[in-house]
Amino acid sequence: FAEAPAVGQYRILVFRPGDSARIYTRTFAPTSNEVVINHNLGRLPSGISLYAPDGTRVGVRMTVDTMTATLHLAGYEAGNYTIQVIA
Repeated sequence: FAEAPAVGQYRILVFRPGDSARIYTRTFAPTSNEVVINHNLGRLPSGISLYAPDGTRVGVRMTVDTMTATLHLAGYEAGNYTIQVIA
């Protein structure tokens, strides 16, 4: 890069030969501080990103297993959030 990229501008996934990425993306509007997302990937995700209605990436406490991700939102704005799960 001629200049350093902005924070969060790029996402890099590194896999071993023979690995494949499966990505699940869902847009949802939370109605409470706890949201369960059924990603059904069948294995633990290697990455999860949550994006606020304005498109910024937000941190969130979550509980994850091979089929679901439970988001524990400290607070939320009305609107559509997007979650991206990578396995």
